[in-house]
Amino acid sequence: MIKRVILNNGLLNIGWRAFIVLAGIVVFIGNVLASTVNAATPALKSDSSMMDGAVIRAQLIAKKQTVISAGITGKLEIVTGRAGDTVNAGNTLILFDCRSISAANDMAAAKVAGAKARYDSSVKLLQFNSVGPLEVDVLKAELDMAQAELKANQAELRHCDIKAPYKSLITKRYVHPHQFVNRGEPLLELYSPEELELHLVVPSHWLEWISLGAPFQFKVDETQQQFQGTVSRIGGAVDPVSQTVELFGTLNSNKPNNSQSIVLLPGMSGTAQFQRNQQ
Repeated sequence: MIKRVILNNGLLNIGWRAFIVLAGIVVFIGNVLASTVNAATPALKSDSSMMDGAVIRAQLIAKKQTVISAGITGKLEIVTGRAGDTVNAGNTLILFDCRSISAANDMAAAKVAGAKARYDSSVKLLQFNSVGPLEVDVLKAELDMAQAELKANQAELRHCDIKAPYKSLITKRYVHPHQFVNRGEPLLELYSPEELELHLVVPSHWLEWISLGAPFQFKVDETQQQFQGTVSRIGGAVDPVSQTVELFGTLNSNKPNNSQSIVLLPGMSGTAQFQRNQQ
């Protein structure tokens, strides 16, 4: 009986010791978590004070950009410019070796001339009943076919000399002179450096306070320069999954706030900051 009481007292002491140890561990963990939260709170308040307005990521894109592709199959004679070169509107970018197409065009023009002479002669003969109306109609159809063939050759000739559609900056060059290319093959990629805009994807609830003409400040990551801009377009639909909408903005000037000249390129990104109280 005495042994059983001693055993029970020993177990009771062990239980209390375990309880005290566990309580100490809980208190320690609580203190650690509290200190972590307290340390993080000032940082959150600091971020909040820095973001008095709404801040979102934005990217520069070109309003005018295109990929020049081959309209015909043939050999390249001239390929103007390389990546980074600027070309003026109307300048030749690509020149094909079109001697065979030019010869085919001359042949089609000769066919038109012959078909027209035969048709005109048949019309005169029809007045004297020397030919029947059917023969005149057949010759007229032959003339139409020859003219259509000539137009097709002239259309191909227009693809021989590819000119810049507007003042452009070449970003990619896929081919070289004397290279043989197929119809539809990409040749050059270019864009207009004079017309850039910002592309933003913002939460759809921003539509409550943002509108066309809303001002913002854009900071470029690559250069750390800041620009002023305004919202120029709002996307036509809200993405129901992400609950976002597209915005497009125009920079008021190609010079940053400090008036230093700088080159802006498509693909540059940064942050756009809006002030809600400027609504």
